[in-house]
Amino acid sequence: MYALFDANINIEGQGGVVAAPDHSTPGGSYYYHWMRDAGLTMRTYIEINDYDLSKVESKFKAYVNWVTKVQG
Repeated sequence: MYALFDANINIEGQGGVVAAPDHSTPGGSYYYHWMRDAGLTMRTYIEINDYDLSKVESKFKAYVNWVTKVQG
């Protein structure tokens, strides 16, 4: 289950978080970065990694760069 969760974080190495990492989800594509959901995802990501920065640092940096870019 962790691998599926992890697959939705840092899409294409750009830092985005998507609801579904494919473009052909039945019923419509969820290949979209939802700001609120991404924030909750990243919070959960650090929690399930026991707040160990060494495990999450690269994805968190990519996420922060993504948010800075798209919100700027």
